[in-house]
Amino acid sequence: MPNNLAPSAYGQAKLGTLLNRWNSALGTAVRRMTPIVWPGVPAEAFIGFTAIAGGLTENTAESVNNPFAEIGAYQTEAGLQPGPYPNPDPNAPYNNWGKLANDPRVVQLLGRAASMVPDAWKQLPDDQAAVGLVNLRRYTDQLAAQIPASIRPTRYDTQWAVAMAFTAFSAGIGGARGLFTRYATQLTTVPEVDRWSRLLWLLARDIQNGFHPSGGAGRHGNVAYDALRTMQKFEAGRQLAVRTGGDAKWFDLGMGQWKDAQESVILAAAFSSTLPRFSEIAEPIARGGNLFFTAVAGSTLLYVAYRLWTRRNPIPTTIPARRAMPTIGDTEKTIRSAGRYRIMQLGAKAPCYKCRTETKTSSLSEERGEQGYVFTPVCPKHIGSLRAMYDDAGYVEHHRES
Repeated sequence: MPNNLAPSAYGQAKLGTLLNRWNSALGTAVRRMTPIVWPGVPAEAFIGFTAIAGGLTENTAESVNNPFAEIGAYQTEAGLQPGPYPNPDPNAPYNNWGKLANDPRVVQLLGRAASMVPDAWKQLPDDQAAVGLVNLRRYTDQLAAQIPASIRPTRYDTQWAVAMAFTAFSAGIGGARGLFTRYATQLTTVPEVDRWSRLLWLLARDIQNGFHPSGGAGRHGNVAYDALRTMQKFEAGRQLAVRTGGDAKWFDLGMGQWKDAQESVILAAAFSSTLPRFSEIAEPIARGGNLFFTAVAGSTLLYVAYRLWTRRNPIPTTIPARRAMPTIGDTEKTIRSAGRYRIMQLGAKAPCYKCRTETKTSSLSEERGEQGYVFTPVCPKHIGSLRAMYDDAGYVEHHRES
């Protein structure tokens, strides 16, 4: 399933699979566990999250030759290749399953530790749900520690807290921090329950005003793509909640008739496509303690204009395939490779990121999944410090999603 779909289309494409999961043992486990780990959030949100996974037995180390395993419905990290999965060492890299198997919250949910028997997870939906939900809580807490205190979540039942988890899982802590701090000043006075919808509106407004996200088309690090992937997961959960009779209102972004327009703008920027033209998109309507968000006067007239425009200029629900990007070999030469890092020989001198010494011999790169390798010039003396910085900041966390 391609990612270049508007959230509404993505949710429709995933709905059948998600209904099957909702009515399975996984759904039963998620309905029981969500009120404990994420009190106040509809369980449908976390079945919606599993839209990224091909199935309960999927292991990305095997299915797409990912450098590390992401296993089960929640794609929980379970260790580097060649396995076993999960890695029995809880401190092994990319092994959140191992780290959380004995977490008190997981033990509370299961009445025992999660199984560490290699591949046993494939037949244990309860274990997948417990570790997956706690892993997402962990992502929210990790990201919260790296954003300004003024916008940190104070509760776990809001779109803001859940969006932090979903985005940090996909884009890594560093990538998610870029999205969630971009509008930190504007969001400080916004009620927490309205903060995610306000962020999306600010992003769409900036894109309409000429902002072009960096990071590449369809790649994490592009803030529009980071936002889009979380919007897709939320919309998958919302459509599921509509079908199950659940709390679909929890997912409401307050955009009303402007929902499709906002989705289209962010989708286009996520994939560097031609931007659809709209009149000013109305602000979201607040759900919080004050009416910070107000409907723009005359929105009915704007909507009529928008509908007339779209009849003549239909908004595509998919984005054409991109041209192939240059490969590493086009510009650099690998002189040493180890795990997720590669030491590269650059074609020209560049200043070391730390001491600014001109170096021609090496550049440390870190593997970022669909983004390939990201390069930072560094002199031999400071390679170790750069590697530590990558690890501490969470920049090496990445995921392949469907």
